[in-house]
Amino acid sequence: MKSFRKVRSVTLFVICLALCGNPAYSSQNNPRMLLVGDSWAMFLSAFRSFPQAFAERGKENPGIVPMYWPGSEARDWNAFFPKFLLGWTLKTRPSIEVAVISLGGNDLLGDYHTSLTADEKRRLYKRIRSDLEGLILFMLEQKPSLKITISGYDYPNFVESVRNPFFDAYRQEWQEAGCPTPEEANDALIGLARAQQEIADTYDRVEFVNNFGLMQWAFGYPAIGLPPQTVPFPTERIETGLPPSGDPRLPSPPQGMLTLGPFVDAIHLNRLGYRLLAGNLIDRSLGNLLFPESVGEKLSPSTRTISSQPTRASLLVRLAR
Repeated sequence: MKSFRKVRSVTLFVICLALCGNPAYSSQNNPRMLLVGDSWAMFLSAFRSFPQAFAERGKENPGIVPMYWPGSEARDWNAFFPKFLLGWTLKTRPSIEVAVISLGGNDLLGDYHTSLTADEKRRLYKRIRSDLEGLILFMLEQKPSLKITISGYDYPNFVESVRNPFFDAYRQEWQEAGCPTPEEANDALIGLARAQQEIADTYDRVEFVNNFGLMQWAFGYPAIGLPPQTVPFPTERIETGLPPSGDPRLPSPPQGMLTLGPFVDAIHLNRLGYRLLAGNLIDRSLGNLLFPESVGEKLSPSTRTISSQPTRASLLVRLAR
């Protein structure tokens, strides 16, 4: 989706990075966490998702330094200026122990098309992994004791979001990608997540958190009569040949997406959605890294398998109505 690259804002990037130098912008004078990435990092910061999720778990706010660039790709962060500011932040904020990275989605959106061959997809994922790995290695070089958590994405919604007759931006992006079905769009993101997980498997100080199906688990899919907490909660790992939880045949429900009147965002979650995502990151990774005395206090949601849900054919028919 080439037009995604046109919406990047260098001005926003400079403003956001400048705010990182303002002690009032982090929750404490000695922040312990760095939040780096794209618009998902921006919304996590703007909605104060992490402070709320930590508070819900009875944990103090670790103090968070946000560094986000909406629309950015992993390779953008390997340029001189972003690297300089990242290095400067890690040097001037020695209290930072953990970095959360949300990157890779725009890299995929910029080049994905349903016509890509399996070999072309492999090359795309390899390039994204190389760019993300380059950034992570740079951060670890700047601070070898740093622990890094890669935040995975949840399934997009290219169903309700492309039906709005008054807002066609996402419909254009969807068409430029070859009009992928929900399953095709999800499969593309799952491939990206596998590349992110491979990085975490390679380096001891890097972890990956899978978030696929989180919105489906939390909200169900009311439009097709799917109740909450009936699809599997996100698995801890993404394994070849096995679904990474939720129902990969379905998009994330509109109830978990950013909405404004009839507008449904195809990519971004709403305030509650990002708070749930922050909670999953805490339960699966950050809680143990920042509060090691709390190991074992993870939430244990009740789930059922996809086998109890309607068949794929009936789901797709009902979504098309």
